[in-house]
Amino acid sequence: RKMAKESKGHSATEVHTYVSHSQTSNLFDAKWVPTSNRLVAVGRHPKGVGCIQVYEVNRNSLKEITNVTKQSGIKSGAFYGSNHHFATGDFDGNVAVWDLEKLATPVWNVKGHDKLISSLAGCHASKGSAPEICTGGMDGKIQVWDPRTKEPVTSWSFKGDCWSVAFGNSHGDERTLCAGFDNGDLYMFDLRKNSIMWTHHFDKGICCIEFDRKDIEMNKLGVSLLKSEFQIFDLRTFNTTKGYSFLSTTAHDSTIWTIRHLPQNRDIWSTTGGDGSFNLWKYSYPKDRRKKEEDSEEFSGVMGEVRKIASGSLSSQPVLSLDWNKDMEGLGCAVSLDQIISLVYVSDLNA
Repeated sequence: RKMAKESKGHSATEVHTYVSHSQTSNLFDAKWVPTSNRLVAVGRHPKGVGCIQVYEVNRNSLKEITNVTKQSGIKSGAFYGSNHHFATGDFDGNVAVWDLEKLATPVWNVKGHDKLISSLAGCHASKGSAPEICTGGMDGKIQVWDPRTKEPVTSWSFKGDCWSVAFGNSHGDERTLCAGFDNGDLYMFDLRKNSIMWTHHFDKGICCIEFDRKDIEMNKLGVSLLKSEFQIFDLRTFNTTKGYSFLSTTAHDSTIWTIRHLPQNRDIWSTTGGDGSFNLWKYSYPKDRRKKEEDSEEFSGVMGEVRKIASGSLSSQPVLSLDWNKDMEGLGCAVSLDQIISLVYVSDLNA
């Protein structure tokens, strides 16, 4: 299925849905298995038990390789530290790491939260930092894990449900974590100093947050929100009075469930909506990214422009998860509430 064109000229960026795979579980998250033609999806069967499913892309279809049942529904998953070690968070608050070739029992697991784990993120090792997992739960806790031990590396507790967590600034011995809550609170942590770097409050709940790259000096942060809004922050210039500069964009006419940057181009990202819609965006930097304040010696960030380059529909139901393939530019997998896994491909990204 071909979606609407947005760019003008001889060529235009187009989004194609070339696989729509229907299955019987309620899936909440899906990730590409690195350096392969496989993806792994997690969710919950109608009877309430959890599932981990592995699929292989076979021409214009998905072939199920593995489908295992777990005691509790699984809300989110992420790779960390290894191409075969997949971390999950479930409805009972358990954090687990699985070898995708041996899914019968976890490599590591721990009771991490008192309630459902709403969000989970993974971070590979960098020079001076070990691979880590972060979980955010309905109990208001944010916990960072090193799966060599059963105790969290660090932990914070706040009011509300932590809907999204994301690693960033992971280079050398630096590492930053962001967490977003259903009440609109956003926290940024310096994991090296174990301290809060910055806080921001939105007037609506935070659905998804993502650094445009997790393994470089902080550059931009995307935040998607309830009620048809997302914001892009420039993280290169911090002002002690104003914080980070940002742009706000209205889209989808519904909740924006995900915001995901292309691995190959940090200035292009997708958003998915509660109405099943899909948008692709591109950021253009200003000539100067900061300016001096007239009444102080401080600088503040200068924002560029956000432009929509493609749009269309993946489903009639909310698209809860989207993951871009790191090996093939423009290839993505998505899951929606109508129990469908979609494979999408974006052509002419440089149009």
